[in-house]
Amino acid sequence: MRPNKTLSILVPCIAVLASICAVIGIFSSFGGVPVSAFDLNGDSLLLFGRGIYASDALLNGAGFFGTDFVTMLVVLPLLFFSWKRYKTGSLHGALLLSGAILFFLYNGASLAFAAAYNDLFLLYTALMSISLFAFINLMGSIQVDEVAAAVSPTMPHKRIAIFLFVSGSVVLLLWGSEIVGSLVSRVKPF
Repeated sequence: MRPNKTLSILVPCIAVLASICAVIGIFSSFGGVPVSAFDLNGDSLLLFGRGIYASDALLNGAGFFGTDFVTMLVVLPLLFFSWKRYKTGSLHGALLLSGAILFFLYNGASLAFAAAYNDLFLLYTALMSISLFAFINLMGSIQVDEVAAAVSPTMPHKRIAIFLFVSGSVVLLLWGSEIVGSLVSRVKPF
């Protein structure tokens, strides 16, 4: 596997954007209390009420705040470690790097599309876009036959497939039951 040179620009950009967003998210969100508000339907809800996530629902704001800590303490170090391994031509480094980049793609998309509009919107959009472009470039540098050769023949494929199927089914049942129940009863689920 030959490392993709475009990633030598994209990965540091991801690291800088994610760091800026996470640091602002963390340090702007201390203190303060949740704020009561009403949604468009007139229902009462609690807003996070502080920092960059002040206008987000309490659950969303707390989730984004927690994700900022995970970004700084877990995923950015993983990004740097996997990037270093990837540059040496390591397949394991490439697979770890793909996971880190996908985290930033998901997080950037969540912040761009799910967070209440705030001053970091353009940074969220850039993080999402650069992460997508980096992931596409990374996948283009990984050879399928190299991955196939690295997979052990004793790998428990069937157990992994069962685990993934059960996990997906549980999520479908949890969310699907809320949605179908609300459609039948004509009552909002949340």
